[in-house]
Amino acid sequence: MEAKSYDFQAPLGEFGQVNPGYRTMRVLHLFLADFGRDLAPMTACFPAPSPKNRDDLTTPRAAADPMAGGLSFSSQLSANPPLPEQHNFQVALQLASGTMRIPRQPTTIPTGVYTHWPVNLDLGGVPLEYATAELVCRLTESATFVFSAWPGLTPSSHFRPPPRSRRRAPASSAKAAMRMSTASCRARAWRSASPCPAAGACSSSC
Repeated sequence: MEAKSYDFQAPLGEFGQVNPGYRTMRVLHLFLADFGRDLAPMTACFPAPSPKNRDDLTTPRAAADPMAGGLSFSSQLSANPPLPEQHNFQVALQLASGTMRIPRQPTTIPTGVYTHWPVNLDLGGVPLEYATAELVCRLTESATFVFSAWPGLTPSSHFRPPPRSRRRAPASSAKAAMRMSTASCRARAWRSASPCPAAGACSSSC
């Protein structure tokens, strides 16, 4: 009998083995289970300039929806040709209230990294302006939001004072609402987590 496999990079192999893609898809599925309903109606806003074609390796690949509960996407993942590190990366969202820069200080996006950073997200009454870590899921029993950070990309976040108070949100509130995981957590975040029209233009600078 011919020895062939038809797994074709399936998350779970034909003999039940857990392949590398399983953990990547598990994190994505956790996100879609909790936030897919919010993601579906979002309006994509693309930067100017955008990549001219697949051979344009220097222009950042990014998109965003800057409305409340929106997301900012970027990708340095491409098999052929591979994309180099994106140095001095920063997304500038043109909002009615002014320009929001994500992150506040430009950062470097490593090769092979693809992100979906939350923008203007309500974390149980604590307004998160942005975070440079991927939103994974929500733990309903503890009102905790789980984030995952890529190795080599230092996560950062910025909170706004709640609408009824101009004081800075207490650090304890922020910690209660947000759990930031770093380093190799991307491979293990799924284990620790329970199953669980654009107002302006956007641009990226580098």
